[in-house]
Amino acid sequence: MSQLHSFDQTTATTSGNSGPDTESAGTVIDQFSGKKPPPLPRVHAFEFRALLHAQRRRLLDEMHEIMTPADAKNGIDGPPPSIADGAPETPDIIDIAMMTVIRNSQKLQEIEVALARLSDGTYGICIYCGQGIDRARLKFQPTARYCLPCQLLLIFPAKPPAE
Repeated sequence: MSQLHSFDQTTATTSGNSGPDTESAGTVIDQFSGKKPPPLPRVHAFEFRALLHAQRRRLLDEMHEIMTPADAKNGIDGPPPSIADGAPETPDIIDIAMMTVIRNSQKLQEIEVALARLSDGTYGICIYCGQGIDRARLKFQPTARYCLPCQLLLIFPAKPPAE
């Protein structure tokens, strides 16, 4: 077992750990106290589930809008117009549409992970330190997996002191 995820059967140890430990069932254990953080209150879970589903619906609608040809939106049958026929699609517009679809599919994956974490009771718990994620942070970014201090550590890693 790796040093990062070493633990005994009853409590998490703090020797050399830099993240939360997990039991075989996937329950996050706080590395400092050895206790499982309290689950998200049921009211908050309902609120965040609704927020995540709304974001998911919006992203799917946006992707459908991008991927549906203009003639199909207007109910006109027939082959799509080509660029030679004066269609407004240019390579730049197509590239932007593709990047938008790729970005939205990545966001959809993050939403699915957050919904899975809601179902298994680990939503709102930092996957790095095992502490709770602030409710305001989750309202701003419902797919957040890290508490703010850990997110800052990931963005701006601490530099070792100069000798």
